[in-house]
Amino acid sequence: MDVVADWPLKVEAVGDIELDSDGKFDFKSTTSEDFGIIGGWAWVWLNLPEVDRRRGLATSPSTRLDIEMQLPLASFVDCLNSKEILTEDLSKHV
Repeated sequence: MDVVADWPLKVEAVGDIELDSDGKFDFKSTTSEDFGIIGGWAWVWLNLPEVDRRRGLATSPSTRLDIEMQLPLASFVDCLNSKEILTEDLSKHV
């Protein structure tokens, strides 16, 4: 009997995140998994050390929860390899 080990899930960003002036962004990625992909999520959080404070922002922002977004399941039709484009508008998020 031969047993095939599970390979690690492979997720790669494709290019840079594209941001529109109206607050929408596109995040492109590819995934592959030898036994199949059934879903995926992306998270956004505030990277406080990278906040630009040159224009008078002296007070630290209040603590915010991370934003969790589920990737569209339609992109997982080929459950072994997929290419996703996550498009969201977070301009109204506090």
